[in-house]
Amino acid sequence: VLFRSGFMLAATSVGRLYLALNFKKMYTTSSQLWRWLFSIEAIVSALVWGGVCALALSSIGIDTTSVMVMLSTAVIAAGSIVSLSPASRLGGVFVVLLFLPIIPFMLFSNEALKRGIGLLFLTFFILMFFMWIRLHAEYWQALSVRAELRRAKEVAEEANAAKGIFIASVSHELRTP
Repeated sequence: VLFRSGFMLAATSVGRLYLALNFKKMYTTSSQLWRWLFSIEAIVSALVWGGVCALALSSIGIDTTSVMVMLSTAVIAAGSIVSLSPASRLGGVFVVLLFLPIIPFMLFSNEALKRGIGLLFLTFFILMFFMWIRLHAEYWQALSVRAELRRAKEVAEEANAAKGIFIASVSHELRTP
């Protein structure tokens, strides 16, 4: 089971690498297709990582390997909310799907240690979800401010050009009575 899980992890990594390496060509050809492929890859990746983490915890229990898988899953969640912050709803879906297989398995375990780790993951999940919402809003706000600054720069450049023309005209008129 873990071998198949490792194979699925490798396949999702290859898919993400392919999309990243061919971004320019694919996005210029069909941005809509690239967005769909990226969204599908992100969703599959979240499900695979969440499933691998749940499988590691169920088959191995709490040991070094499962803790490393849990930490990797947490790092993936933290890194993904930053990279998926521009995407409408995709970041939230990613975080939910990543933790969906893990949290119920841990919370409904008979072992107190697993329930405690499940509560930690639930707390981390809630934190990541709200951080994604905040980053998503800040990203779009920053784009809005950037567009306003660009417009203000264009207006200032136009005003500067008009000032230059005015000064040249006044100077010409003063020199030639």
